[in-house]
Amino acid sequence: MWTGACCADPPSCPRELSVLSSSSDYVELSWLSPQTDGGSALVQYIIEKRDVSRPQPAAAAAAAGSAAGMWMVCGTVPASELTVRVGKLLQGNSYLFRVSAENRVGPGPPAQLAEPVVARLPYGTSERRFYSFGLNVRFHVLVVVIYGKIRRCSYNCSTGFD
Repeated sequence: MWTGACCADPPSCPRELSVLSSSSDYVELSWLSPQTDGGSALVQYIIEKRDVSRPQPAAAAAAAGSAAGMWMVCGTVPASELTVRVGKLLQGNSYLFRVSAENRVGPGPPAQLAEPVVARLPYGTSERRFYSFGLNVRFHVLVVVIYGKIRRCSYNCSTGFD
């Protein structure tokens, strides 16, 4: 059965890769579809990340032509989707991202961000988690976690905050 793929090429790279939003453990990316599909319908987009904060072994760095981090596939999305949320990032680390379009022939060249993205909370926001433990009717403990550090605040119903 002839599929028509004999005369096709891989697609060109996606256009205008950009960061929509980021936080301490994720980055949301967006792009436009490639200029050409290579003569075969797009199947999916392949998303890769590279942690440039982590050094890699010298042999791997020489082979990759880079001094930090190795590219890892972190997800795929159907050809109909032009955004992705990449999670499981380490807060404070810097990441590069790239996206490739794939058709039946295979993946095309990737579009890559020009600058690394640091996984951190956006300016002006804080990561606060509140945990409340009722010990008895007269005494209540509120534990607040701010940026991973535990702050404890006690409240005594008859005298107020401790």
